Amino acid sequence: MHAMAVALHQCPSCSREVSQHDARCPDCRQVLGTDNLCEQCHALAPATRHGHRIVCSACQSVRARRPNTVVSSARALRWLAAWERFRVRVYGGAAASSALFGLLLGGLLLAYAPGSWHSFAWSVLVAMALVTTAFALRIKRVRTLGGARDRFMLQQRLLGYAHQRRGVVTAEGVAHHLDIPVTAADAMLDDLVRVGKADMDVSDRGEISFALHAPRAGSALPRGARPTESVRPGARQRQRQST
Repeated sequence: MHAMAVALHQCPSCSREVSQHDARCPDCRQVLGTDNLCEQCHALAPATRHGHRIVCSACQSVRARRPNTVVSSARALRWLAAWERFRVRVYGGAAASSALFGLLLGGLLLAYAPGSWHSFAWSVLVAMALVTTAFALRIKRVRTLGGARDRFMLQQRLLGYAHQRRGVVTAEGVAHHLDIPVTAADAMLDDLVRVGKADMDVSDRGEISFALHAPRAGSALPRGARPTESVRPGARQRQRQST
């Protein structure tokens, strides 16, 4: 009897193939699956404990605990970041050590050993260069995966913040809520407008706001005060300069 095939999907953070039963991506540690999808703000984010309840870490809505629901905490996130920094330092130290060992041993052999040893010296130099390159690639991979996960989680927290604000946000509000520069918040919101997941509007007073679309329904979330004018992303800088 053949084993049932496991359906594979891509991790939304790092694009690795993952099983539909995985609660976390084995590479970037991003939470996965419908059990970690908030029914209120539609963010794919871990839950956190609040007393006897668990709430969405993106929008603070109460969640139901399911078999694969990941309940995390600020301490767990700090440990994950610390572990990634430790790995980078270990790989960096190993890369520096292998490079230094190769240069010293190969240089000494080339300088003082008989000519018959020179081919071995060059082999040592090449081998240590390959080892150093391998460690450098590991450092790049750890940083790339961590950066991709962090960017994806910022987007999910943005969904939660938009849900709290009835779908309408400003770049300044997003920057304050996510603790990022306003320029970074601008870039995130511009990306959403570019892919059709948000509309950018300007009120009579020149205030620029963004209305995010509901991720599942595909329509705009309920808005607050209705803006009177709609502008393209490229016109935002000109609008700010004129106000």
